[in-house]
Amino acid sequence: MSQIVALRRIERGEPIGKATDTAECVCPVLRKAAITANDRIKDNKKRKAWAIRVIPLLMNTAEDGKLRVRAYRAADLACREFAVKALRVRGFEKEANSMAALAPIVDKKTAIAGKNAAAAYAAAAAAAAAAAAAKYDPTYLLDELLKV
Repeated sequence: MSQIVALRRIERGEPIGKATDTAECVCPVLRKAAITANDRIKDNKKRKAWAIRVIPLLMNTAEDGKLRVRAYRAADLACREFAVKALRVRGFEKEANSMAALAPIVDKKTAIAGKNAAAAYAAAAAAAAAAAAAKYDPTYLLDELLKV
């Protein structure tokens, strides 16, 4: 995010100043996903290549009217993909199948259903998520959200 802030300041003719992860021109959902991905890419060369590809896509997304759609998509990925994979890795097939069977999260009603299902399996999901987190491509979530 600090790269985006620097680019934005340069565009406005302002001093670059201190590095920050707060980029007002970036949708908060995309910003969080980008920070998470950036923090998880350990190879500096890969991180730089990724940032060069992604930064232009993040610019000016704060006011594009897609915040709610992205938030629901992030919740949907968390409940119906990430949690399902994490539960399966830990052998919680019944719970994984229940999460996979949820309706797509596209509105408040389906988001509440996803939240309730996730809460019901929270202990199993937490253990599974911790074990499975390292196996995910750190850029996947952001890539999916940028499709919205």
